[in-house]
Amino acid sequence: MKKFLLIFLFSFSSLYAQQSENSSGNKKADEYSFIEKIDISIFREINNNRSAFLDNTVPIVDRSVLPTAIVTPPLMFFLSRSSNSNYDENSAVLLGLSEASAFGLTTGLKLALQRKRPYEYLNDVYSDIPSTLGDPNSFPSGHTAMAFSMATSLTLRYPDNPLLIVGVFTYASTIAFSRMYLGVHFPSDVLTGMLVGSGSAALIYSLRKEIFKAKNNLFGESKQDSQEKSVNTAVLFGGIIAADLLNHFISKSSSKVIRSASFTTSSNGLSFQYNF
Repeated sequence: MKKFLLIFLFSFSSLYAQQSENSSGNKKADEYSFIEKIDISIFREINNNRSAFLDNTVPIVDRSVLPTAIVTPPLMFFLSRSSNSNYDENSAVLLGLSEASAFGLTTGLKLALQRKRPYEYLNDVYSDIPSTLGDPNSFPSGHTAMAFSMATSLTLRYPDNPLLIVGVFTYASTIAFSRMYLGVHFPSDVLTGMLVGSGSAALIYSLRKEIFKAKNNLFGESKQDSQEKSVNTAVLFGGIIAADLLNHFISKSSSKVIRSASFTTSSNGLSFQYNF
């Protein structure tokens, strides 16, 4: 997995470096490489075909990634620890480390390659910049990497839970689609984000014995990774949906006091936070 990921990233690096040197963007059609033409063609097919239903629902799902990714691992850890569910507690540790690895790698690639966003590189792009843009660099998609890191990590820990697996990968795939639909990423950004996220989760999972040993040493414990309980799938997805809807209605409120509130989710339910 690691070798494949490195080869894939290296193969695109020269292309993206070349694109970043084109400060004016907007090349002529005959100036695009074969890979660029495929990338742009798929992007156009997704971004230019608008739907009222998708226009209303995609941004809601898209905005849920970062709050869910930030809150879920620590909340899952502390709630699992309080209920003496060591398997779920360890799963939370792996989930957090997988997300951190994916974030670190995508941030490094973005800074190194500095590929332009589609709306800077192309004409006639629908883009939802205010609600979805966290940085000016496009390659790879951090949102997609984070979503697939979560999905892969949970799948590796709960392989006998098909409802969970289908759910998390459906959610992650929706996030990947949303980044192109909202005009902030090319398909190749998204594909690489999938590989980075899944690869990060697989790497952390392969080191789980060493990680659990370090965790036991840190807490002065000798717990085994026994599956005493499993993640509550219904609560997990119910919490994500509820958090998305609540945050959507809060963001539409005309009250600054209400807009300062937000809801996030974990495998054990909803949590509330307020930004002063």
